[in-house]
Amino acid sequence: MSKILTCLPERFKYFATAWELTSNNEKTLINLTNRLLLEETRNSNCEEQIAFKAVNKKKMLQEQQNRTFSVTVQSGTKTNKKENKVTALLTNETANKNNKLKFIVDSGSTSHMTNNINILSKYEEQQSQISVANNDTILSQGAGTVQGMNCQLLKTLYVPDLAQNLMSINSITNNNGTVLFIQNNVQIYKKGQLILKGEKENGLYYININQENHENTLFLTNEKGTALEWHRRLLEILPNMADGILLEGNKRIEQCEICIKAKQTRLPFTSERKRAEHPLQIIHTDICGPFDKLTHNGNRYFITILDDYSHITKTYLMKHKNETFTLIKEYIEEKEREKNEKVSCIRCDNGEEYRSNELKMWCSKKGIKLDYTIPYTPQLNGKAERLNRTILEKVRALLFDSNMKDEM
Repeated sequence: MSKILTCLPERFKYFATAWELTSNNEKTLINLTNRLLLEETRNSNCEEQIAFKAVNKKKMLQEQQNRTFSVTVQSGTKTNKKENKVTALLTNETANKNNKLKFIVDSGSTSHMTNNINILSKYEEQQSQISVANNDTILSQGAGTVQGMNCQLLKTLYVPDLAQNLMSINSITNNNGTVLFIQNNVQIYKKGQLILKGEKENGLYYININQENHENTLFLTNEKGTALEWHRRLLEILPNMADGILLEGNKRIEQCEICIKAKQTRLPFTSERKRAEHPLQIIHTDICGPFDKLTHNGNRYFITILDDYSHITKTYLMKHKNETFTLIKEYIEEKEREKNEKVSCIRCDNGEEYRSNELKMWCSKKGIKLDYTIPYTPQLNGKAERLNRTILEKVRALLFDSNMKDEM
């Protein structure tokens, strides 16, 4: 075998290097012969049909587990002077069509191919004749896009008689991708980032593009797109950030309706609500908690009640939120006796503790209006919210200054 390697032409220099890295178990004369035949097919750019030739062909086929052929795909009609030829490696014997997104990494193919039309999107019918070396012919019915979790294979040919799906190294490298074969693993990189990876099985390298190998997406195509199409593909990216992308047509995006919907924000609350004209006319209340650390008495919450007119505040500690009604009732009865005024309105959020039947019935009897804020708009209860924030800031300042634990 060493003599064979030393006599190889210059174009086989990379093959010789790869052969030296092959494990000793695989360094057999049969494997060397098969790989040389495959390498010869890959190096051939001739437009004529390529066929494998071997002196002892029958013996080779009997010892191989899978029969391999070089094929040529001719796109278009017979009258075309220039025909776009696509070559691929077919594995005919041990086909496993259950692996819908499992692809063989094939250096002899110039296009991605699949035998499963169900995994193709944007499918377009276009028949192409495929001639196999044993004078048989199979047809490509059309082409479409294979959508994986982290990659797209565009312009993938649908070949019903194909034994297994093929991922073309030629298509990958033509689109600035890099394919590395390291021992029993294959890895595909794009701009230095790992996109896909696979393993060697029965002498062939497989990649399952459905597995979650990397978060990036690799578009294995040289197909151009409009500015709006790339804008949508790259998650509404700004046009001036799309450096190096092939654009066709108008490069300006006049207006993107999706961006307008996605970037909507709530307008600020500029108008002030009605303010009190005398003490106790309007009171604000809010609950803060629960806190991770309990007080010495086992309290986990506190409730604040603020007079809108005087801004006098009272704070109560609570173990449970169901104490809310009792504390509000206690505060109102105390202040009404003290100020000789009546509470007209209670402003609070939509918490369950403020919507209890007990509180509603009591306020109804006393003629007190419950003014609830709109859900998820704490700005409408701004005074109570700001008060709680101020209290927490003061408490944290005391703890930091005294170097005490949170339990204090």
